[in-house]
Amino acid sequence: MLNRYFGLISLLVLSITSADVEAQVFKYRLSADDFIAEWVSSTGIVVTPQAKGVVWKAISVGIESQAKNAGLDTERAQAIAALMANAGYVTVVPGGDYGFWSNGTNKFAISSLNEFEVFVSASKYTNVTDILYKRPRIRIIVKPTPPRDYIITIDGQLVDSTELSEYVVNEGTVSVTITRKDRKDCLWEGEMAVGEVKDISCRL
Repeated sequence: MLNRYFGLISLLVLSITSADVEAQVFKYRLSADDFIAEWVSSTGIVVTPQAKGVVWKAISVGIESQAKNAGLDTERAQAIAALMANAGYVTVVPGGDYGFWSNGTNKFAISSLNEFEVFVSASKYTNVTDILYKRPRIRIIVKPTPPRDYIITIDGQLVDSTELSEYVVNEGTVSVTITRKDRKDCLWEGEMAVGEVKDISCRL
């Protein structure tokens, strides 16, 4: 009787463990924006709102390429990339993978566990760091600092004034305005190329 009792306990534990493992296998979220946020957190470099769209696309293209190389169907790889390139994310759950945008939802079923594993592996081997470091960046040097009581606007969008004050921007014409109370604005406009890093110094 005792042996039977322990046998039932063992079966119950095994069942719970198997369910937990299955849940861990399928619960996965893939988002270009998540990759960017992780990189920003680790580097302290801010990605401007304008640059995010270009970076989303670059990350999605990288994942699409990796997925194709690993044998994923071309149309499937393109569908996944399209979700991410439009600021969306893909969440994989038992029975299918779901893509979400701010303006709607798309659903398409995964055909096999192998496809799902290729999908996840492709994201891991896409070099997000390399993509981001190849983008143009500007470094803003304001003196005197501290205090960090100035406002930075890049291409008409407010960005955080951070300790590093380094920002990923788009290639082409970039305009920067740094404002501090009771001081004359510091203005800069210039052309940025892929991979270029520009220091902008302001005395306010």
